[in-house]
Amino acid sequence: MYVCVCCGDDAPSLYTIYSSEIINCQSCKRCGKIVDKYVEYDIAIIIIDLLVSPMWVLPVLVCVLALRGVNCVNYQVSAKLFSSWKETPLLSEAGAFLAQKSVNHFWDFLNKLEPLVHKGDKELFSNETRLSQVALMRLEDLVMEILNFPADNDGIRELQRQLFRLSLSSRTFSPAVQMANHLGNVGHLIVHPEGDMNLVTDANSVNTAHLSSPCPNSSSWAQVGSSFACTLNDLERLLTLESKKCSPECSFAHMDTVLLSDCVYLSTTARDKQKSLPRIILNGDIRTKEFYMWHAEAKSLASAGRCIYIFRHFIKAVYRIVLALYPKDVELELESCERLSVASISKASEVKDSTSDNATGADIPTASDSPAADSNSTRQHSQNPDFPSTSPEIRPLKAWQMRDLGLQAIQSIANAVSQSDGSTTGRAGLLALRDISRNFPSRAYELSQLVVTPELRSEVKYNQEILTERYEVTPGSSLFLLNGLALSPSIDIFALLDILRSESYLLSHLWGLDLPTHEATNLLHSTARADSPSLAAFGESFKHSLTGQYLLNLASAPVIYLNDLETNPGYNRWPRTLRALFMPSYMGAIRQVGKNVLNLVLVLDPAEPRCMEILRLTEAFVLQGVAIRIGILWAVDPKVESVGLDLARAFTYLEKTVEEYPRNSRSSSQMGNPGAMTGLNFLTDVYAKVKNMESSTVLSQKLVREEFEHSFPDFYSEDVFGSPGTPTANDEIIKTHRLFLQSSGILSSIGAPPALLMNGMLLDAEGIAKLGGFEDAVVTAAMEQTVYFQHAMLGGRFADPDSSADLFAKDGLLTTRCNRRLLTAAPPSVNKFSVGDSTFDTDVPAFLPFGSLRDTLKKDRLDSLSPGQITSLLADHMRYLQKGGKWKWFRS
Repeated sequence: MYVCVCCGDDAPSLYTIYSSEIINCQSCKRCGKIVDKYVEYDIAIIIIDLLVSPMWVLPVLVCVLALRGVNCVNYQVSAKLFSSWKETPLLSEAGAFLAQKSVNHFWDFLNKLEPLVHKGDKELFSNETRLSQVALMRLEDLVMEILNFPADNDGIRELQRQLFRLSLSSRTFSPAVQMANHLGNVGHLIVHPEGDMNLVTDANSVNTAHLSSPCPNSSSWAQVGSSFACTLNDLERLLTLESKKCSPECSFAHMDTVLLSDCVYLSTTARDKQKSLPRIILNGDIRTKEFYMWHAEAKSLASAGRCIYIFRHFIKAVYRIVLALYPKDVELELESCERLSVASISKASEVKDSTSDNATGADIPTASDSPAADSNSTRQHSQNPDFPSTSPEIRPLKAWQMRDLGLQAIQSIANAVSQSDGSTTGRAGLLALRDISRNFPSRAYELSQLVVTPELRSEVKYNQEILTERYEVTPGSSLFLLNGLALSPSIDIFALLDILRSESYLLSHLWGLDLPTHEATNLLHSTARADSPSLAAFGESFKHSLTGQYLLNLASAPVIYLNDLETNPGYNRWPRTLRALFMPSYMGAIRQVGKNVLNLVLVLDPAEPRCMEILRLTEAFVLQGVAIRIGILWAVDPKVESVGLDLARAFTYLEKTVEEYPRNSRSSSQMGNPGAMTGLNFLTDVYAKVKNMESSTVLSQKLVREEFEHSFPDFYSEDVFGSPGTPTANDEIIKTHRLFLQSSGILSSIGAPPALLMNGMLLDAEGIAKLGGFEDAVVTAAMEQTVYFQHAMLGGRFADPDSSADLFAKDGLLTTRCNRRLLTAAPPSVNKFSVGDSTFDTDVPAFLPFGSLRDTLKKDRLDSLSPGQITSLLADHMRYLQKGGKWKWFRS
């Protein structure tokens, strides 16, 4: 039994089953109100809200929001998403929006605003963070003019306008403005004199609640080197002093104050001598006249080639209002309020009343502030007999009435589309879909009365067949495609907005070329590549590969495989189709596909300590069901008697001889080949025994042979290890391994084992360490190549009959020999960062932090590098956790 949140009486449960969902509906006997309902909300509902709601009233993803109040009159909940920082001006956020497109757009934006601020435009340059509707419309026109989109003949300009509205209303760029503003408040605390480089202040440890800028009486100020200019007269004087210090070249203290998100103004004359120029960092508010005086002076100095001008947002006024990422309350359906007392409801209502005045943001036009009026746009499409009733009453359904409920919901949406006028056809269908999704229990009975047309049944059946054949999306599952990009249904709204902006930018360029629709579609489906397909797919692992932009052909390699995902019984439950690569999975998990798509070959000496650890981890990989086929190539010399040779002999003999899984074996799960897994178990047993014995005991040939005789008393030791001077059949196999490693160039490239080849991409011990160790290297390479396979499938170049080697051959990536002098090329820099603007092709992605990196081993090393080289060096070492060394690096 449940308790009614409205009157406190016990309420019975009524369960109805639709598809795979269970919708729990309770209605109170005393007051007849709906007490609770569970409805499955997914990303599709969020997308519908984005498309049909006015852009200024964007609903935010609210599944993680705190409930601010409960109203038992209309059974709806209002929620708000607040940030941890204060309100930021919309005009500054518009500038950050343009700066992300191009830094030149931002400077054009300032040039457009400068005459307006001198005219005294109080609406657009209001001291408040919010803007009126008229000012917002003017701001939209100004941004569209700067972006230089053509007349709206094909909808491109209107699309960009809507995306700008969506970005502004969701406050997407408020964090960027706040970051720059925060640096203005704490940056002077971590800038030290040039001669005192050992002093470092942690800005995070400073209480920023009562901090102010170095110039508390100015809304604009500048930093020149380690000094601060609070007036324009100070700017000229400090620049002259800093210019002397930067002759012939600025010191490290003057080169470490740039962020990748900064807007940099660099003239053509200053581009070639930027290392010898001081940097002026202007912190200002683009809404004030004072800023444009500073801007004109800094721009003049930069144009004369005397400095590099950098701009950062700075808000002098401290606003008390915390930023609401969505300016209005978000209406929620009552989701789970059972076991709540009337007292708790009244308390929640008090909280709502006390916080209702905190709704901040722009004065954005809305449909209405009340939930009832918000649904008027939906009801206007429901004034026909085929649309389900909007009554909140929930009527019970028979089992046979729920058989076609899904088809009847589709029919209702189709009816809404057919009965709307031409201008609102698409909107009517989306409104109907949103209404049904939000109020399904109360709409279910009316939906069950609709008649489904035969044409709709056949169309749905055809769609189901296509989705099942191409993507294995069965009825009840979800697939989210955006211009052919397969996205996760749980993608957050801000990541989705970034993708929408990127796709709209691409479409605008394609349409600008006057390409026919089918040609533009083919270009959208093509895989984006740089010089080679491998550059786009193997981004992180490619940088440390010895094969450069090619993959080693292992078709003729004498690899001993530990497992086979296509034949071993332990993998029978996995799907045998490549379409499983698109099935949802845990983040960072390798898709379980019963095909040998990912092939890992290990080049090992079983007596080498690092190889021993890799073999232990390899055994765990196989036993835990990691979807990778793993093989071994022995890098031991068969002509020299050694412990590694004896271990390789034992493994090779067991791999050939054992045909069934032994009892009480760790391989009882039947994941792996019986002989190879038995040999691997023997090696790890030997390693465990050596580890458990006294430290004085070392791995020796005698120990290996004794352990083999003890573990396998039925086998003759002479057949395995032979006699002195007499080679065995196992030696011939090991010899073929050695010859392949020499002829393919692997042995000369890696120097000494261990090494690994992921589908032919060779990583030596150094490359494995740079990727974070064996486990991280394998997972990183596997995930990157999985993305490559997904793109190939969407492009029609990869299908079930093909192997991964076939795909690589089609793309021209295979080579028969590894020659690191010929194949290895310098990896592309992560950023082409050089202080400048897009005029010189030096644009960098916005909002990537760039700061000080001190090499504790070689203090002078970084001083001789350019900013772009420092960025590449930083990216090479930033991992979640680097294993195996003294120094540990974390991704910021």
